[in-house]
Amino acid sequence: MKVRCLLLLLTLVFAGVSGSCSGPDPGPPVAREVRIHEAVGGGESLTSTTIRDPEFVARIEALFPEYHTRPEGGPPAGWAAEYTLSFLLPGGETVEVLCGSEGKLWSVGEGKGDLAVAGDLRELLDSLR
Repeated sequence: MKVRCLLLLLTLVFAGVSGSCSGPDPGPPVAREVRIHEAVGGGESLTSTTIRDPEFVARIEALFPEYHTRPEGGPPAGWAAEYTLSFLLPGGETVEVLCGSEGKLWSVGEGKGDLAVAGDLRELLDSLR
């Protein structure tokens, strides 16, 4: 595990990205890639990033347990989505995850309820910059 984390960290550093190896090994990813769309300035502009590295996709997936099953959460809190993460599954299907501006709540769509993010989405995305 330590060697794997070291290799991942070196890969990210040489790619111009810093990362952390804390936390459990997320295992293999379900998705082939994830497209991250971030609304900036109250939705006035949008930044987009596509991640294809299997280890990094798995780290992102680990924040949204069982997202691919489209789970229902608790009562919706009425937050506006700042992040839309589009997970492209192997069969070509896409699952969209909406996440609030603080990166603490997520949902797979309106009326599905809120779920807690299992980690720090903002920190992980900041490591991409």
